[in-house]
Amino acid sequence: MDAYSSETASTNALDRPPVLLAASSSAAMIRAERTIDAHGLRIGARLRIEDAVARIKLQASATAVWVELDRDCGHEMDELLNQLSDDVSRGI
Repeated sequence: MDAYSSETASTNALDRPPVLLAASSSAAMIRAERTIDAHGLRIGARLRIEDAVARIKLQASATAVWVELDRDCGHEMDELLNQLSDDVSRGI
């Protein structure tokens, strides 16, 4: 048996924190999933916009938070974007 080593093979997606995905619709969720999957990243949670703020506050770490919007989601969307902006400003 021959074995070949590569960085890709040795880098396990489970070794990295997940991507949290929040989307405004099923169609938006599918678009974002395809893009994240194409980059070989692991999706840790698929969230509705209205559930995302609470989940982000509980998440220990994440590679990224992906927000896919195809409509205005009102107050919940504003709250999520403000939370993310604040977290980035504080370096969280």
